[in-house]
Amino acid sequence: MVPGGSDDWMQDPGGAAASRRADAPGSGQPPRPPKPGGLGLRPRIAIVLVTVVAGAGALLLSRSPRDPAVAGSVPGGQVLAPLAAQREAGSGEEVAAFQGFAVSVETEPPGALVTVDGLARGEAPAFAGVDCTPGDAVEVRAEAPGRAPVRVETACRRDALVKLRLRLPPRR
Repeated sequence: MVPGGSDDWMQDPGGAAASRRADAPGSGQPPRPPKPGGLGLRPRIAIVLVTVVAGAGALLLSRSPRDPAVAGSVPGGQVLAPLAAQREAGSGEEVAAFQGFAVSVETEPPGALVTVDGLARGEAPAFAGVDCTPGDAVEVRAEAPGRAPVRVETACRRDALVKLRLRLPPRR
């Protein structure tokens, strides 16, 4: 016997008796009810993960493309400038250098349904690559509820992006 103590520790060298809870299965005691407002381990882990992911997303969104760390992720470390369009003398259309042929369509009001050569391409503003031969006519249509539909024709060009702005007048 240890002076001033008990020799129970000698009978239970692993300390299992000390670590056993009174409400453990097989102890004969009813289980303890959960603490009010307390969260289990899984919900706590989920909250931590959501917080970390949200923080990382906010950090990425707050970084400007001009930020050297973001610019370094672009090949050559340069941020690409928007395509500069030139107004074409003959057609009056805005045309920019591009690989292949495409049309960019903006409408007033925005959100009109855009079709290019009979294929729906989504709501304006819309971008559509077109498989065509230079010189072919390309039909672009825009329509919206309560507005008169607009149809324009442009010519397919080699390696060009044609920017179109279509105004849909109110239906009469």
